[in-house]
Amino acid sequence: MTPADLLRDALRRDAAAPLITYYDDATGERVELSGATFGNWVAKTANLLQDEFDVGRGSTVAVALPVHWQTAAVLLAAWSCGAAVLDTAAEDDGRLAEADVVLAEQARLDALEDVGVEQLLGLSLHPLGMGMAGYAGSARDYALEARAHGDAFFPYDPPDPAAPGLVAGGLELTLGG
Repeated sequence: MTPADLLRDALRRDAAAPLITYYDDATGERVELSGATFGNWVAKTANLLQDEFDVGRGSTVAVALPVHWQTAAVLLAAWSCGAAVLDTAAEDDGRLAEADVVLAEQARLDALEDVGVEQLLGLSLHPLGMGMAGYAGSARDYALEARAHGDAFFPYDPPDPAAPGLVAGGLELTLGG
């Protein structure tokens, strides 16, 4: 069973029930997403990755994001496409060349652009999923890009549960657990 299967099961049980609640103690921010809303963000993100960046089985997606509800959507979207997720410290050891696309918080974009990342999506991490403000670099704005994609996702090639799902520090964990 893959992470996408787990989300599908949760949506079948009760799509309107709260599924993700995100708290930020530093700002007092609290965001609660129903299964349907979270599933919508996952589908839009997966469609974006598949349609715009050709992410699918065998692809690698680097995620340079903190703990956040948008990070959960990005991770599940990458896995829904069948991609492996590369750990966030990859820019420190030059492994970003392995990634088909990098998704990063806005504060990290300048450093990633400096190391030559070309396929780069920036996330504002705004509580309501708004786009980046005050950014003038070359990264594409995740929130604006994702909104243009469909609310249902169907991978061109379904994920293989035995394929790598997470690549971190020389360790590979499979999509199926």
